[in-house]
Amino acid sequence: MTKAKSFFRPDELPELQRNASALMEESGLIEDAVSLLQDAGDFEGIVRLITNQAQMLVVQGRNKTLEGWIRLIPDTIFRNKPWLIYWMGICKLPFVPAESRRCFEDAFHLFRTRGDWVGILLSWSSVVETFVNEFEHLLPLDKWISVYE
Repeated sequence: MTKAKSFFRPDELPELQRNASALMEESGLIEDAVSLLQDAGDFEGIVRLITNQAQMLVVQGRNKTLEGWIRLIPDTIFRNKPWLIYWMGICKLPFVPAESRRCFEDAFHLFRTRGDWVGILLSWSSVVETFVNEFEHLLPLDKWISVYE
């Protein structure tokens, strides 16, 4: 990258990094692709990559990797991306169910305003799952049962 910085103009580098990132992604080098997008300041590209790879990462038990990628996204973008919020909740679910519940609730409300039924139902069921995992205070679960009805 150092040679590239000395060879190309600063305004050319982000596009080259995005192109290289796409090639890395096609080759299955997802971590490298994310790194290049980060260097390019292409947060929407990282969002797209996270959205495409999140389920696979969770299945592989790589919640912390996924959480780290999500944390790269500025809060102004993160707060408007219900799928990112949902996946952050998934990352936290095994470790801190109460925190993950807040993510699922936020995602639920965003999905609801957008009419995304897949997101609504996944978020709702994940909220319920946090109560099952925590198994301390079940009374707030009544609210979510009534939402389902």
